[in-house]
Amino acid sequence: MIESVTAAVARGLSTAGGRPVRLTAVVAKRDGSTIPIDVEVAGERLRAFAADTDDPAVLAWWIADRVIDIVQEDLYHGEPFPPCPGHAHPAVVEVCEDRAYLCCPLNRAEPLLYLHGGREADEVPQAREAWPGGR
Repeated sequence: MIESVTAAVARGLSTAGGRPVRLTAVVAKRDGSTIPIDVEVAGERLRAFAADTDDPAVLAWWIADRVIDIVQEDLYHGEPFPPCPGHAHPAVVEVCEDRAYLCCPLNRAEPLLYLHGGREADEVPQAREAWPGGR
């Protein structure tokens, strides 16, 4: 489950961020409290830590939230990642029921791009409008 959730989050963040994002869960090092996630963006490598949970939507939220935070702070030095379409702030990750998705922080109920559960990016009109280079 961890590998599939990590791959889905990487695809979503790559689409939304406009740059390839590679994420690798270091599954062998699971300790029941955190999961190390190796992050590669624009040739830079970082490590994030997500909470260890058996709920795939919550796991997707943790991975995306931690990755967004370190990429924005350590690589982009505060530049929004992923950018929120039409705004100066970044998109944020939200979880609702069994779905994790990117959304505008001003309208958290409206998914821009699903990271886990829900519909694929091609089926969400807002994702095509927000990130036209996406899948």
